[in-house]
Amino acid sequence: MVSWSEVEGIIATFRTCVLVAGDRREWCVNKKAIAWERPLSQRDLKALGDQAPKGEVMAVHLPDVMIRDAWVQTVPGPCFVSPHFANYPAVLVDLEKADLQLVTELLNESYEYLLTR
Repeated sequence: MVSWSEVEGIIATFRTCVLVAGDRREWCVNKKAIAWERPLSQRDLKALGDQAPKGEVMAVHLPDVMIRDAWVQTVPGPCFVSPHFANYPAVLVDLEKADLQLVTELLNESYEYLLTR
């Protein structure tokens, strides 16, 4: 399990990454979101059925859909997508099933990619 404070700790090591003010957590670099709090909608819950996470979910922007799909196939359970993200290069992360290493790797990949954009 990974907490939001642990996510914030990882992101705090990224120079130029800022927390965007709002009612949900969102971190950006070069005005692009690398990660954000992503509660599941009723539509997501219906589509995911019994596989829907019960706890906190974070979205992490990745370079492309193929890389996202590789994460989902390599680390099923913590990493997943909903139909809403079908063609969008972001992976959803069930923070209850994730570990710190996974979250760190995903955030690093997103940060390194968006830092150059």
